[in-house]
Amino acid sequence: MQKAANQHHLRASYLLGTLYLHGKWVAQDLEKARYWIERTAKQDYIPSQQILSDMYRQGIGVSQSTTEADFWQKQWEKSQQTKEST
Repeated sequence: MQKAANQHHLRASYLLGTLYLHGKWVAQDLEKARYWIERTAKQDYIPSQQILSDMYRQGIGVSQSTTEADFWQKQWEKSQQTKEST
């Protein structure tokens, strides 16, 4: 999975981030979780945008920020609308 993530495969990058976030099959590492999840969120990957919004809202692996949480929630809603209109 690491190899696919390094090759910019969105789903692999997202899954790797969630593994680090939850400490499943790897040691929990919130910094790596944020890196991989944010990387795919910036590429309009909706699941990553949802999780990143939650991470900021709850202060998990990042400094708690309502502003950032709202930003990622709006990005996710915008991405969802774009997906539904195509």
